[in-house]
Amino acid sequence: MHPDKNRIWILNIKNLEYPDGSAPDPIVRNKWLNIVKENKNGCIAVHCVHGLGRSPVLVAMALREAGMTRQESIDFVRSHRRGSFNVRQLEFLQNYQSGHRLVNKHVGCLIM
Repeated sequence: MHPDKNRIWILNIKNLEYPDGSAPDPIVRNKWLNIVKENKNGCIAVHCVHGLGRSPVLVAMALREAGMTRQESIDFVRSHRRGSFNVRQLEFLQNYQSGHRLVNKHVGCLIM
């Protein structure tokens, strides 16, 4: 018997749209960081059409806010999603100023 067979899964789906190949605007950034900050269940799944641009940018932002350096966050995401980020997105991440809003906030699971 699978251990989760009788478990009830409750999904809370959020739709954060921004143009493919670009960086998120301030409204999307704030919504995303609030989702991560308010998460009590420990698992967040992030998905975009190809999984190479928009999702990785959001994950890298969260990692920066949790204390990683710019390069650590980029390298970590790329180690799991080869080909992540275009030039415009890398420029955004290099210039992104972390407010350390997620330091001491443990997220046990993050799926891209």
